[in-house]
Amino acid sequence: MKKNIFISFLFFIITSGCVFSGASGSSTVCTNQKPSAEMRMSYLNHHQELQGTGIYYLIEDGVVDKGMTKDQVQATWGIPDRKFTSKKYGGTEVWYYYCNWKSSAYVYFKDGVVVGRD
Repeated sequence: MKKNIFISFLFFIITSGCVFSGASGSSTVCTNQKPSAEMRMSYLNHHQELQGTGIYYLIEDGVVDKGMTKDQVQATWGIPDRKFTSKKYGGTEVWYYYCNWKSSAYVYFKDGVVVGRD
């Protein structure tokens, strides 16, 4: 019985569409929300000024990090599930990406640029 529950749980995790990464500079985001590699490359092809920069490689790899603009974050992770302003962080705009009950990500913006994420 326990084995069947474990197998069912494992199947759920595998098929939930989420990516979990512990690498530095990466964060959890659902692959079913995330723009495809082709869409990210299309964005990069239309923004030649990014070629050779760290931001270019972050977008290419589907990673959000400090210094990115809202447009770049949306090109990388897609449209957030929620946007709100946090009084706790001095009026910082927060984008929330939901994956499932165990996985979500917050991106914090100040003056339109990423200043942090959880």
